[in-house]
Amino acid sequence: MVSCDQQLNPDIDNLAKGIKDGLSKVIWRDDSQVTELIARKWYSHNPRAEVTIEWHQK
Repeated sequence: MVSCDQQLNPDIDNLAKGIKDGLSKVIWRDDSQVTELIARKWYSHNPRAEVTIEWHQK
């Protein structure tokens, strides 16, 4: 059985882009400042996004 959420099956890069865009002008000026991105997608009965931000000194 496939759930409705699995049928939508958004691309992981589109999911990450939505999160990066949402954090623009809140956490950073522009998402082009992001230097590393690790993204994982899995199906769960507890859907959510978990974001960890680490600042690196120049």
